[in-house]
Amino acid sequence: MNVTDPAPIREPYLRLLWVDPERGYRGYAVIDRLVDGLAGGGIRMRPGVTLDEVERLALAMSHKKALAGAMGGGAKGGIDFDPQDDRAAEVLRRYVAAMTPLFRTCWSAAGDLGVSEDRLAALFRELGLA
Repeated sequence: MNVTDPAPIREPYLRLLWVDPERGYRGYAVIDRLVDGLAGGGIRMRPGVTLDEVERLALAMSHKKALAGAMGGGAKGGIDFDPQDDRAAEVLRRYVAAMTPLFRTCWSAAGDLGVSEDRLAALFRELGLA
């Protein structure tokens, strides 16, 4: 490789597109890296969130966790929806339900922009994830 060659692009472990079966809203989940089978990172909800944004945030979580010496790699979720909309709770519930296999096996999620820790914890209890 010479000095003009770009650095190789490292792909995330997993990228998922979620389409709300009731309303067609879009959401994303990215697991940047699994470390010892685990990844962690929050779920955000905001209008205009993109897969690219979620992917960059998951990579940043991998770096953050590595620098902090925390367990696991990085992950992130995002839902393209206004968290102030009256339907936000039902959209978040459907997203979390769809991501259940990841939460049961490898993704430790938390709140983020537009998603409170309390609401997420209540959903995890309701869906048998906590």
